[in-house]
Amino acid sequence: MLVPAIPFASSLCESEYSCMTGKKDKNHQHTFEIMITSGRPRPTRPRMIVPTPITCIYDAQSESLNFVFSENLGGVTITIANTTTGTVIYDMCSTTPGNCKVMLPDEEGEYQILLEGDHGEIYSGVFDL
Repeated sequence: MLVPAIPFASSLCESEYSCMTGKKDKNHQHTFEIMITSGRPRPTRPRMIVPTPITCIYDAQSESLNFVFSENLGGVTITIANTTTGTVIYDMCSTTPGNCKVMLPDEEGEYQILLEGDHGEIYSGVFDL
């Protein structure tokens, strides 16, 4: 799952809805889950995390993001931007098979993820490598 635009660090996800962004790992040796929230990134403030139909996991071994969809959202446009280097990755996938994999460049930095559904749904998240 993608993080609700709140860059915080922890080592492991404690539950499906409370998750970490991952500590900076120069060797990319940790695989971690990233929380996805509904809507565009918002200013940081305390709030309850709302469950979403998307789980996102960073796989360190393949240097990729794996998106798992718990419901059919139709087609989804994925934008992943490294705000440190300016690199932007675009991809599209269907949510009907249930998952989608997006390869990442071997670049450190803060990444912002934006997913836009066919029906106007918007989901976002942030993580650090």
